[in-house]
Amino acid sequence: MSTKRHQARQDAFCLLFEKTFTDEDIDQIIEGATQTRDLQVDRFTLDLAKGTVEHMQEIDALIEPKLKNWKLSRLSRVSLSVLRMAVYELKYLTD
Repeated sequence: MSTKRHQARQDAFCLLFEKTFTDEDIDQIIEGATQTRDLQVDRFTLDLAKGTVEHMQEIDALIEPKLKNWKLSRLSRVSLSVLRMAVYELKYLTD
């Protein structure tokens, strides 16, 4: 795994994790992060964060049936953010 992709995934995770605390649009979260944390957002980070949010309902519908005796609402925000991002990358990204 390249360091660049690894860092992009970490950055996308931070954006998605922040999204679990607010109803703000992902673009607003990205803008805020780039201004306050001096986050450098590359194309892969944007694709991963925005795509995950765009397909979140579909992704959640894929995850929830696999949770044995659990509901999405019981998952930690960290776990849910990681799962959503992973499912998005596996299902929707071609590279």
